[in-house]
Amino acid sequence: MEWNKVSTALERLVVDNGCLNEAEVTELDFSALTELRSIEIGSHSGKNVIEVKMVGLHKLETVTVGTCCFVPPSFRKDSIRGHFCLKDCEQLKELKIGSMTFMLYYVFEIEKAFSLERIELGGECFNYSSLELKSLFL
Repeated sequence: MEWNKVSTALERLVVDNGCLNEAEVTELDFSALTELRSIEIGSHSGKNVIEVKMVGLHKLETVTVGTCCFVPPSFRKDSIRGHFCLKDCEQLKELKIGSMTFMLYYVFEIEKAFSLERIELGGECFNYSSLELKSLFL
C-alpha cells in the first residue's frame, strides 16, 4: 500500500478528498513522520479507520481534517468505535476538524500540546466521546 511508502522526512502531508477508504486501512499512525509540520486530510476520507495517532511529532504545527472523515459507511449506534490520540506535539498551534468527522469515535485525547492556541471542531464531531486535555500548559 502506498501509505507505507511515505518518506519519514516529509514536512507537509496532504491527503486528497475521498482517500484512505480501503477496507484494510483501519489505523493511521503518523508517529514515524517525525519531520511533519502540517497534516491536511481531505473530506470523505478514512471511512474504515478506527484509530488515528499523532504521537511525538515535535515539529507539527497544524492539523486540518475535512468534513465527513473517519466515519464508517453505516451510521448505526452499535458502530461506536475509534480513538483519536494527539500527544507530545509541543509545537502544534492549530487543530481544525470539519463537521461530521470522527462522529462515532469514543476517545478524543490531546496531551502535551503546549503551543496549542486554537481547536476548531465542526458540528457533530466526537458525538460519543468526551474531550480529554492533559498537560496543555507548562
